[in-house]
Amino acid sequence: RSNHHSGHDCRSLWNRRVCRGSKRTVRSFSGGLKVLVSRQTLASVIEKLAKAKYLASDTETTSLRPFHDGRLFSIAMAAEIDGAITAAYFNFQPYEGLAEEFVLDRVTTCQLLQEKIYSNPAITHVFFNAKFDEHMLKNEGIEIVGQVRCAMVHGKLIYNEHQSYSLDASLTRIGLAKDDKVMAYIKDHDLHTWENIPGKKTRSKNLHFDRVPIDLVAPYAIADSTGTLKLGMHQLKQIKILDSEIPDESKKLARVVENEIRLNRTIHRLEQHGCLIDTPYCIDAIAKEDTRLKAIQAQFEVLTGVPFIDSAKIFQHVFATDQLHWGVSETGLPAFDSDALEKFQNPAARVVLY
Repeated sequence: RSNHHSGHDCRSLWNRRVCRGSKRTVRSFSGGLKVLVSRQTLASVIEKLAKAKYLASDTETTSLRPFHDGRLFSIAMAAEIDGAITAAYFNFQPYEGLAEEFVLDRVTTCQLLQEKIYSNPAITHVFFNAKFDEHMLKNEGIEIVGQVRCAMVHGKLIYNEHQSYSLDASLTRIGLAKDDKVMAYIKDHDLHTWENIPGKKTRSKNLHFDRVPIDLVAPYAIADSTGTLKLGMHQLKQIKILDSEIPDESKKLARVVENEIRLNRTIHRLEQHGCLIDTPYCIDAIAKEDTRLKAIQAQFEVLTGVPFIDSAKIFQHVFATDQLHWGVSETGLPAFDSDALEKFQNPAARVVLY
């Protein structure tokens, strides 16, 4: 396939942004995107953001695997300062047509952010999927000292029966909307690759946000960080309202949220450094369970005359006499979960449950 869609002239910067597979470009950028932090304004912008009580950060990355090939190419921040939202986009990668002053030095910028913002215990940091963003920041040497609140997790603590807890769905529930221009651009220009991730049976689609023109990705990231900030502030109010109806202090939602905040920090450190295990004990336990499993499989074969396979097709044959008690899957096919197996008369069902 051609790297460009037919009908587009790729000679100008304006048209180059709509050509699939083209270099990172910007349409007619001349400093008009006010959210972009320049080398000249870097220190003053950080000083202003450091005044915030609540600050939302959104990392833009090359993949969703912070411990493998994921690379940070920008950070979007939003904070409410003096009653108004202040937003900033720290860009680390060059784009064709973008002045060099808007391509920040990654090391210098992250050091300043660590010193002035992320080391400040007075700032509460709001993220959406905090663990991921924390890992990406950690890759740049950034450790967060202040409290970390995950708006995605806290949404589940406030009400745990929504069908979706994506940022889009979460914002929609409070009357806000997520910017969909970047996702549309990625789809239209096939900016993705399929990846096989160890431990997962299906392939994952890695979306290449770093190949989206900056005049699209910067506003997108700012909208996400601003939306995350507003969502976090809304959740604080929700928690207070819910707790006002609970007289017992030990049962207030705020206590659950506080526990979750501490747990998030513990899990973050575990994922960063790992944890100690008793290797000989684990090896012995695996051996014992393996022996037990083989004994159960042998017993199943003695009772049924067929080798054990965790297969609905096999179970239909083996448990034909218990057909009245078969379960039904969401797709209408026979299902053999524990609820169904407990009703079977065939003694092989006890073996499967065991």
